[in-house]
Amino acid sequence: MDNQMSGAHMASEEASLRALSQADRTAFSSALLTFLDQLEPLIRRGFGEELAGSRAERLAKGVFPSESQGPYPGRNALETVLFATLAGIDHSRLLARSLLHEDAAFSIATLARGAVEAYARAWWMLEPKEDEELVVRWLSALASELETFARIRPNAVLHEMRGRNSNAATQHVGVLDDIERLTGSRTPRKLSYTALAASLADQWKANGRVVYSDLSGVAHGESLGIHSFVEADDDAAAYRVGLSARWGLMGTQWALSASTFVGRDVLKMLGTELPSSHPCVVAHNAAAQVLASARLRIIGSGTAPAA
Repeated sequence: MDNQMSGAHMASEEASLRALSQADRTAFSSALLTFLDQLEPLIRRGFGEELAGSRAERLAKGVFPSESQGPYPGRNALETVLFATLAGIDHSRLLARSLLHEDAAFSIATLARGAVEAYARAWWMLEPKEDEELVVRWLSALASELETFARIRPNAVLHEMRGRNSNAATQHVGVLDDIERLTGSRTPRKLSYTALAASLADQWKANGRVVYSDLSGVAHGESLGIHSFVEADDDAAAYRVGLSARWGLMGTQWALSASTFVGRDVLKMLGTELPSSHPCVVAHNAAAQVLASARLRIIGSGTAPAA
């Protein structure tokens, strides 16, 4: 047992397995869910309800020299941003609900990772100020997906949302044609989902790559990741697996932070401004306060991550 558990004993005393209390599980879950329940309807309004003068309206009605994905590539790109954001919300919601299950442990990190990765796609697309560059990034991500799909499943049929069938190789060529029309080159923008997730995490933590490494280490079953959820009980000659207070706090905080940063950018794109009295803002501030207070108890003094 001693040799097998060496990774767990390497952890600091702060990071050892001190279970997240039922009171904190309930408080974290309720606070995060309340915020997400307010945020999601605001995001869903972006489908077909673009406010006059907003970037969303410009995208939806804009004319771009792109042909492969239908007559309204700007609207398609806009909807991809919205769907990616909803995917982040969905992962975050499931994380919040999973906190209420006493046997949930490793999965909390993986749900937080899924949330950050989904949000990062939307955040990367929204980052450029030029609408045409947003469309280029959307096409670049699509080109990456189609190239991979065509390589591993060359005979598969794509059933498009607009009702026609096609194949990945043909679509890939068409997307590259569109990128060339927009940029003068058939080279898509460089895309690394690891880098995107780390860059998004940089928005609330000094070294976002560390955040992503912590999350992916658990998903990959790496010793220094999974041992954070395991403690050796030498008296009972057994292992105990569970969600530590530190990991429960971090997973919830990262889900809240990613939801906040990306939600804010998406709402700005949609032309939605929220006063401080809006229920979504109130819910966010309440959640941030719950986690800030818990951080002082669980981790101690120090700079709390932004939210």
